[in-house]
Amino acid sequence: IVSERTAADLGDGLGRLTLGGAANAVTLTEDGTHPFGLKLSTLTTTSAGISLTQPTGTPPQSLGVTFNAQPVAGEGVTIGLTLPDGSSEGITLKAVVGTPGRGEFQIGADANATAANFSAALNTALTEMGSTKLAAASAFAAADNFFNGQGRGVMRVDGPPFNTATGLIAADPATTVMWYQGGDDANPRQSVTSKIDESATAAYGVQANESGIVQLVRSLAAVAVQSFPSADGTSKERFDAVATRNISRLAESHNSEPGSIEMISVELGNTQATVANISERHKNYSATLQQVLSDIETVPKEDVAMELLALQTRLTASYQAMSMVSQLSLVNYM
Repeated sequence: IVSERTAADLGDGLGRLTLGGAANAVTLTEDGTHPFGLKLSTLTTTSAGISLTQPTGTPPQSLGVTFNAQPVAGEGVTIGLTLPDGSSEGITLKAVVGTPGRGEFQIGADANATAANFSAALNTALTEMGSTKLAAASAFAAADNFFNGQGRGVMRVDGPPFNTATGLIAADPATTVMWYQGGDDANPRQSVTSKIDESATAAYGVQANESGIVQLVRSLAAVAVQSFPSADGTSKERFDAVATRNISRLAESHNSEPGSIEMISVELGNTQATVANISERHKNYSATLQQVLSDIETVPKEDVAMELLALQTRLTASYQAMSMVSQLSLVNYM
């Protein structure tokens, strides 16, 4: 799935952008309306001799760089780009008089030659970005589509062919592993509840597709599919691109977001505290009831002896009275 997404984002090697132009003008155009590849966002220059056509309007967008006069050494052009995972990157090319290095273009004999040199440098920069930062962004975009979050389905590139794809489709379970098949409630905590009191219920459900957990899984997966051999000249920059994205995605700044691992821990901790408080209250109430029952069932020996003695006295008096009555007769009375 990552390789399919990488192919869709890379296109013919320039990130689904088309480099063109003629004479003293250079153009850069998105190859269609789709979610893949590099998207043009901003365009700036430090040279008064260069005029710009900003990327505006609805996709597909295009921009233009026109060399009306020769730039001065050190002046340059910066193109802002949005990558498939939503991150932003820029390509800055500076004019130089001698042999250009990375991120530079040579000032030619005239404006036309300088524009051609700028176009060649831009082609090289886009190709390098395609094999480094764009490759990393593609892996994260693929992970975002595969490890689906709450209320989302698993998506993959609609192809083949993939390098000219224009959309995503819902993955077919017959050909795609569905990583998560558990519950998908809007409020995961309420997915599992227990009655802990006459008027209280404890909610303690957790889902693996909550944002914090799924973001961790995506980040681990995006790293797991990478390889950084020393012989590959793109390894260092790709590693830096992957690490930068992981640092951003797993930063503590996300701890307060709903569904983050921190918030899940806090909510479960609150539930645990509530259960503990109610449990303590039940223990105290149970102790009170035990005392009441004990008062009913348990009688001091002294009280029992006094009650028995009083009963004995009443019985004795009753027996004596009955004996006296039994001896009465009319003769005795007269």
